[in-house]
Amino acid sequence: IGQPDLHIYNLGNHFRFHGWMLEPLHSHPGILVLHDVSLYDLYRGLCSESGALWEKAIAQEGYDEMLSTRLEVDVHGSLVPDRIAFNFTGEVVEQSLCTVVHSRWALDFLRTLHPRARIVRIPLAAASLEEDDNRGDSGLLDPTIAILGGINHHKRVDIALRGFARATESRPNAKLLLVGRSDQPSLVSSLRQLIKDLGIEAQTNLLVDASSDEFHQVLKDAHLVVALRWPTAGETSAVLVQALGAGRPVLTSDVPQFAEYDERFVYRVTPGSPHEID
Repeated sequence: IGQPDLHIYNLGNHFRFHGWMLEPLHSHPGILVLHDVSLYDLYRGLCSESGALWEKAIAQEGYDEMLSTRLEVDVHGSLVPDRIAFNFTGEVVEQSLCTVVHSRWALDFLRTLHPRARIVRIPLAAASLEEDDNRGDSGLLDPTIAILGGINHHKRVDIALRGFARATESRPNAKLLLVGRSDQPSLVSSLRQLIKDLGIEAQTNLLVDASSDEFHQVLKDAHLVVALRWPTAGETSAVLVQALGAGRPVLTSDVPQFAEYDERFVYRVTPGSPHEID
């Protein structure tokens, strides 16, 4: 786009959406807004067709001796790489003029890894707001719950569905809107079956690949947005920020990157705990 004075890169962890940014990021270093603290999935996706290229990427970051030990349990109980340990941030952070993150935890984490790089923090939705005494309780007896964004295993949608099913025992008129991009079609199919098995078909609307207008209408209609996740790549949740921007409270997982959000508007539950569904 001509020759601008400064490039700004908003880099995330999905190789199809963000992989193309790596080449200009190297040739035109600028300000890097890091959406995810770990870029494991970005690099793994880019190297998926070449084992040799993946081994080279691992060696370049110095991870080759850690592969058999730094693992964590995923949502299905399987061992997967610890994405925070295998963060693959050295190449992009150290070449950028400045890196922007959104939490104190991310700032401290990256400054420890890259002490010579310039890294700053711009918090999102962390300011304390005045209490509104006129909110009322309209709709709380017939709440609409929304789960938004890409449908992936780490979003723990099955946990949210089980929690909603339990909630309908005391709130039979509650509605659940599950609206997102079908990143994993087989998961969408299994979730449809789970909705049927839980007996919440009448209260649940699953809308895949919604338009932007439909997405924002659901956000407007919701009383609460559920945005769970684990395992985590230290990512910022765009859905969480959009929900708060629309004045909607959010129920999310208790992970470090969300620790600074005001607890009056962001409710946290420990992933994998015995009481997560409760």
